[in-house]
Amino acid sequence: MVWLPRWGCDGMITSSQKLLMARAGAGGSIVGLVGYAETKVTSATNSIDIDVSGLNIQSGDVGIFICGMHSGATNQPSGWTADNQGSRAESAHITFSGGETTVNFTGSNMDDGVGTVFVYRGYTFTSYAVQLNFSGMPNPPSASVSSGDKFFIFGGIDDDILTMTAPSGYSLILADSVGVQETGMSYASAEKDITASGTEDPAAFGGAGSDINLGYTYVLTPA
Repeated sequence: MVWLPRWGCDGMITSSQKLLMARAGAGGSIVGLVGYAETKVTSATNSIDIDVSGLNIQSGDVGIFICGMHSGATNQPSGWTADNQGSRAESAHITFSGGETTVNFTGSNMDDGVGTVFVYRGYTFTSYAVQLNFSGMPNPPSASVSSGDKFFIFGGIDDDILTMTAPSGYSLILADSVGVQETGMSYASAEKDITASGTEDPAAFGGAGSDINLGYTYVLTPA
């Protein structure tokens, strides 16, 4: 199993959401990243809610869930398809029914961690991969792609507090850090529109860090 170590934070329980501008498709509908939401905790708990009410989730939207904890054990959100399953790290995806306002996941004594949800519209899930490294910066794995796909990547690095940047050719979605040096971590996500079929192999996230880390890759195909 893959373990993502310490995802610390500075509040007891904090939640945030960000609604992002996505390009308009036929009829003016949103196509692309709708937005993301996250909840951070620093007090041991067995249940965590991520507030996604501000993202106005619609039927057919795709959700990507990634969490990591410093201590305790984590589970997948109920009803989601498990991707990576680790003792203190999880990732999963779902096709929403529409109208969801909260994503809940449970565990045992989960502490010093974060749960994130990213919502895409106009796409379907195609594939997933994860890469564990013991030094350097998070380097999401390569994947087969087709023209028109959306390539989503996420990286988290233990202990190092720094400003992560997206690999060349990728648009940064989120870059943040929690906790303090040696007892916290940094994380980031980014995306890319694929214009040619083949194999996409992103470079590592940028930043002056080197510690145990995870890189995630998701390929989404136009619906």
